[in-house]
Amino acid sequence: MEPVTNMVDFMSGIEKFSNIDKSLREVVICRYNEDIAWSESIKNIRTIYDKGSPYNADSIQQPNFGVNQETILWHIINRYDSLAEVTFFTQAVICDRDDQPVYSLNDYLSIDGNGYLAFDKKLTKAWDCFKIEYFYRDNHMPDKGASIHTLFSFSKYVLGLSSDFNERFYNDGSYFSVGAERIRSKPLSYYQHIYNECNFGRGNSSVHLNGSTVEEIFFLEKMFWSIFNLTPDFGSNIPKIF
Repeated sequence: MEPVTNMVDFMSGIEKFSNIDKSLREVVICRYNEDIAWSESIKNIRTIYDKGSPYNADSIQQPNFGVNQETILWHIINRYDSLAEVTFFTQAVICDRDDQPVYSLNDYLSIDGNGYLAFDKKLTKAWDCFKIEYFYRDNHMPDKGASIHTLFSFSKYVLGLSSDFNERFYNDGSYFSVGAERIRSKPLSYYQHIYNECNFGRGNSSVHLNGSTVEEIFFLEKMFWSIFNLTPDFGSNIPKIF
């Protein structure tokens, strides 16, 4: 399987899903005000979460915080019992960055109900250093609250995952597909716990601009592979840590 670099190749072979029911395959798009005309050919299986102006009458309006990482958790939590057999989560714009490679949509939708597919890269302990993220927040978002976590403490205390980073992977941009069976291998309370600990949409805006910190969003982007491929150390008994 090879990554694609343009939308023609990304949409290649998608015709076989043109008449499929959304209960079987679903494409979840997190949009602000971007053009998503590319998705018209799959409108039978798409769900649009709009954080800007509504794309159409069927899009689901959401507050503009947490970018697509928040939307992924929101969808899983609110559709936990009615998830499609396979869901592909995506930003509105695809194939626009060399550092965020993707496979074709056909590849993403062709996994089974227990599958997971992303263009994964090796996670290393080096990602536990967040000087770059702090610098960005301090210089561009001075009223944005700092996370109390590093990536490792977020993984251990929020996700319940303390295994070696060198044995894990991550996906830039959070473009991935995952099966309902794999998602539901963990209880709904697990995803609710993660969402709550990220403090999305809560808190004084002078402390948490748009309700979350830069680091928490970044943590989630680096941890979705771990969430769907590892077993939490605390099992189904989700603790209230903070």
